[in-house]
Amino acid sequence: MISEIISKDKCTGCELCANVCNHNAIKMVSDDMGFYYPNINEACIECNLCKIKCDERLIKTNNYLEPETYAAWSKDKDIRYNSTSGGLFSELANEIIRMGGCVVGAQYNEDNLVEHVLVENLIGIEKIRQSKYIQSRSGNIYQIVKKMLNENRYVAFCGTPCQVAALNSYLGHKSFEKLITIDFICRGVNSPKAFKAWLNEIENSNNSKVVKVWFKYKEGGWKTSPKRTRLDFKNGNFKIKDGWAIYKNYKIELQDQATGLEKVVMTDKTDIDWLYYTTNQLIKAKPDGTSQIILDEEDSFWYQIDKIDGKWIYYQKGKDKYKIDEDGNNKSLLEKG
Repeated sequence: MISEIISKDKCTGCELCANVCNHNAIKMVSDDMGFYYPNINEACIECNLCKIKCDERLIKTNNYLEPETYAAWSKDKDIRYNSTSGGLFSELANEIIRMGGCVVGAQYNEDNLVEHVLVENLIGIEKIRQSKYIQSRSGNIYQIVKKMLNENRYVAFCGTPCQVAALNSYLGHKSFEKLITIDFICRGVNSPKAFKAWLNEIENSNNSKVVKVWFKYKEGGWKTSPKRTRLDFKNGNFKIKDGWAIYKNYKIELQDQATGLEKVVMTDKTDIDWLYYTTNQLIKAKPDGTSQIILDEEDSFWYQIDKIDGKWIYYQKGKDKYKIDEDGNNKSLLEKG
């Protein structure tokens, strides 16, 4: 049997290989970090179809070398509010449903892990709306899409660029008039295992199961939403995770960051004088919210603290790396990104 389809460092876990195997010889198995990779069993007959299709994902096309670019958002304020960004996906998906088609996207399952599903009504669109920042299981979704296309149905497929490439390879790079693929700028996916461990910790501390995860929660402002997550619990309560602070290189969760109330809600530290945290500014604040100092001014980039060493704060702004002292003086550029 084949020992390896592609090296692990190049595998995206798209599950194309498992979809094309006619002998059920490939199963997706999570590694120690929680990411899924193909595992080949003794049913393999070494037909190499998995390798061929995997290589075909990388076929380049001449489509949209100079793309037409538009900026858009939904005019429906409820759709905008309940979307991660401006609600454009929902508008596109709703139109496909109204045309009698179906839409493929990512939804949370009962364990709050993410999987790709096909929906055929507007209620289903609500389940696949919003971004989910962990690896999504593709399952047999490419097979389902092909079946719908063969039935002459409109299909809108939304996924990572890797998943869209996998679908095109599965379909033999044929042109289907009624297939619309939607991808997005992707900087990698997070581990389902790490995500689940985070949720388990929150569930244990709140004595209730999380039933909904809402990244980039907009209550409190669109601009600050990228660092705000709302978690709804089975018992009817909810919690908003809103940023973190740095104290001697320990991360500490903050509450009500958007309203300027820097109140520490998770720390056993009693000797804290100042906390350092980031939004699209680098900020120094008293733990009780009585004082706040902006160390580096607002910019078009989000900030990230790397470490605190003595009186120096080392941080990133966009791709550039800086250091600045604890009083906001002597700022210097360390590395240009």
